[in-house]
Amino acid sequence: MIKKYRTKPINPNFIIIMAFFSTFKNANIYLIGSNQNLMIGLDYLFSTFVTACFSLIVLKSLKSFRIDRKVKYFLPLLTWIVTKSLVLTFFASGEYIPRNLITAFLCTAVIVLSINDIVDFRKVVWSFAIGAGISALIPLILHPEMIGYRSGWLNGVHFRGGFWNFTLISFVSAGWIAIALAKNSEKKYTRLLSYLIFLTTWIAAFAGLSRTLLLMSFVGIATYLLYTRRIKPAFKMGLLVLVLVIITFKFFPGVVANISERINLTQRAYQDEGRVVIWRHYLENASEYFVVGALGNYRDFDPAGHGPHSVFLNWLVQYGLIGLIGFMYLIWGLLKEIKRVTKYSRDEAALLLAWLTSYLTLSSINQTGFIEASFYVGFGIVLTWTKLHKEDEHSSSISVE
Repeated sequence: MIKKYRTKPINPNFIIIMAFFSTFKNANIYLIGSNQNLMIGLDYLFSTFVTACFSLIVLKSLKSFRIDRKVKYFLPLLTWIVTKSLVLTFFASGEYIPRNLITAFLCTAVIVLSINDIVDFRKVVWSFAIGAGISALIPLILHPEMIGYRSGWLNGVHFRGGFWNFTLISFVSAGWIAIALAKNSEKKYTRLLSYLIFLTTWIAAFAGLSRTLLLMSFVGIATYLLYTRRIKPAFKMGLLVLVLVIITFKFFPGVVANISERINLTQRAYQDEGRVVIWRHYLENASEYFVVGALGNYRDFDPAGHGPHSVFLNWLVQYGLIGLIGFMYLIWGLLKEIKRVTKYSRDEAALLLAWLTSYLTLSSINQTGFIEASFYVGFGIVLTWTKLHKEDEHSSSISVE
């Protein structure tokens, strides 16, 4: 068993609530999309809750002189974000505080600094995964008429092509993580629940004709099979893929036909693909933001005002080379922690690596993946995954005398 602190930094139920709503709120657009004021209000409420949790944890950590070493992977980047934002706010006209991005990083910090034992870790991960599953199930139940379509009107809100994008976020955030956690359990119902969450989130994302979903599913599965190098897990993964194929062809034949058409159109018009044009516009203006990032509205670099559509380009454009290096250091930290998990369970490490490659595949070619809180909760979970196995928590902490 893991050796616990005498007092926990914060009530674990607060972290469980935060993890659940980080994924569940992906369904807000389907539930209350017509009420923008309510959506914004709930976003502010979530940010306030996360900030309060972080503040309590920091105060308790400073009082006990104990800070988890893993903060080194994201603290430099968070510090740069806050520093640049404050400088621009005080010395330039306008408001430059990226509330959603800072909230997302605070989610990572809350997870890393608060979880001290196996029981709390499991509860947090399950609440995170269940929130993702419910968020993907909601549009499937409430709006089945949108299955196979990317655009349309819903409750006064016009979706120009991304109706199902939030289900894709839920799948990437928690799908692989849910299966990885179940690998550490001998209870059959937990394994069944993890696969149901994976299937539900994947199917909901597939309903939106996402080409990226197919690409990152292939990358994730290939990563898992190449890393695990065992026949039994490969066989189980093959069964999962077979189930997905049967379900999609049996129950969603129209979706299969429509996504095939989208893929064919992409192959015929790659040079005119929207995101390629966007990348070209941003890269042509690299000298304007390369070192510290854009000092004004970064979307001005694209004539149509689109975002960079790549997490790497987002970091470079908004926070310069400093921001990009900071993000790469975070990814390196995730890889390092996944490698440490290999000592305890190669299957779990393979699934976490599949999660990371899926995230990078999605975020590298989409605007999605830069500010969504559920991804950053996932970062925190993976950074603390070894707490499922380690017996001596003191070895991963800094003590200040």
